[in-house]
Amino acid sequence: MSSSPSSHWVESLFPPQYSIRDYRATFQPDHQRVRRYITTLSSFDAPTLAAIYEQSYLFTLIQRLAKQEEDNEKKIQSKTKTQANQTQPVDSVLDIRLIRSYLEKHKEKEDAEKKSDHMENLWTSDEISIIRSAYMKVHDDCLRLKSENDYYRNQLEIIQNKFNETNQILEKLQEEHLELKKIHTRWTIRTNSSEQILDQQRQENKELIEHVEKLTEQNEFYRRNHLQMQTNLLEKQTRVEHLERKIDHYDQTIKNECDRRIDLVEKRSQTAKERYKIEQNKLQTKLDKEQDLRRQNLLALDQLRKHVPLAIPQENEQSLCDIKHVKYV
Repeated sequence: MSSSPSSHWVESLFPPQYSIRDYRATFQPDHQRVRRYITTLSSFDAPTLAAIYEQSYLFTLIQRLAKQEEDNEKKIQSKTKTQANQTQPVDSVLDIRLIRSYLEKHKEKEDAEKKSDHMENLWTSDEISIIRSAYMKVHDDCLRLKSENDYYRNQLEIIQNKFNETNQILEKLQEEHLELKKIHTRWTIRTNSSEQILDQQRQENKELIEHVEKLTEQNEFYRRNHLQMQTNLLEKQTRVEHLERKIDHYDQTIKNECDRRIDLVEKRSQTAKERYKIEQNKLQTKLDKEQDLRRQNLLALDQLRKHVPLAIPQENEQSLCDIKHVKYV
């Protein structure tokens, strides 16, 4: 009698993380017929899907064997194979006729293997189904227990971490408690010393109160003197204000007189400027006329100098006199 089915055989038929719906979510076919087939498979129940899965697994094995046989035949074939046979698509392996021929070819071998398996294996299909169901149930229980174990392990780690943190906090609090006790002792000593200092301060305060009373009497005397001085100060301030008003009046009078005289001087200066400007214009006009006359005389002198060599000798003296006369003019 053969042993029970191995875990690899069961898991190969029923993978723990496989379902048609998961496959449908990740696979988006373009062919309408493939979409219709997947929709039909999604509507089946678990036993039907199991049977379909077994059949598909069987056809996958047949396809793999047929592919191996075809590869062997290609190695044996001659190198003069036509281009059409070389470009034959792989999808032809899925043809039902090829599968049927393969099954007929290996039918006797499979029957012999089935008979030998039937003779060696005394388990019935119902018992195998029961074992398979029990395995799946135990497998699910194991997965559930594993998840629960992981959950409780994580919780235990969290609690352990919190416990460690609490211990650390407790140690810190104990250290702080010791520090506070030391501080309390220190402050108790300081309080006792402060009470002694407080008694001394009370005595000093009593003396200060007596001194303050004396100062109050002196302050009253000085206050009366201060009031008298304030009265005198107000009188003097009144005098000062009267004098300031007089000074302001005199300043305003002097300022007005200065402004009047300055305006008079400015008017005289403006009149002198206008008179000077008129004289300057007259002199400028006269100067322009003299310059024009001089320019004309120079031109005439140049004209005469040009004509002197052309004149007769008897007329030279007369020309020179004329030239001197023109230059003089």
